[in-house]
Amino acid sequence: MNELHSEYERWFEKALGHLKFSVDKLSGVVPVVADMDDEELESWEGLVSRFARASDIFFSKVLRSKIEMADPGFRGSFVDMLNLAEKLGFIEDVGHWRRIRELRNFSVHEYAGESIDRDLVEIRELSTLLLSVRRSAK
Repeated sequence: MNELHSEYERWFEKALGHLKFSVDKLSGVVPVVADMDDEELESWEGLVSRFARASDIFFSKVLRSKIEMADPGFRGSFVDMLNLAEKLGFIEDVGHWRRIRELRNFSVHEYAGESIDRDLVEIRELSTLLLSVRRSAK
C-alpha cells in the first residue's frame, strides 16, 4: 500500500503544479462570466478543471489510502472519511473540505447560474487549501 500511496502522492503533486499555475494566473482577477471573452473563460475553466482534478485525486486516492493505512477496516462514507482524517490530523476543518467537494461536484455538473462568479472566487480561494496540503506533507 505504501508504494501505491506514493504513486498517488506523485499524481497529486503533478495536479497541484497545474492548479498553482491557474491560481497564479488568475490572482487578483475578478470573475464576471457574463463579460468574459473566450480567452478569459478558458482560463477560468482551466482553474475549475484543475481544481476538480486535484481534489478528486486528493479525496479518492491520497486521503483514502492514508485512511486505509491508518485503519484498514474503515468502510465509512465520504463525511466519515473526512471526520476520521481530521481526527488523525491529516486535514483541518472538515467544513472547508466538504465545501471543496461540493464545489467540485457543482463545477463538474453545472456551469451556469447566478452564483457562478462567486463560486469561481471560492474555487480560487479554496485552491490555496489544496495547495497547502503540499507544504504540510513535506
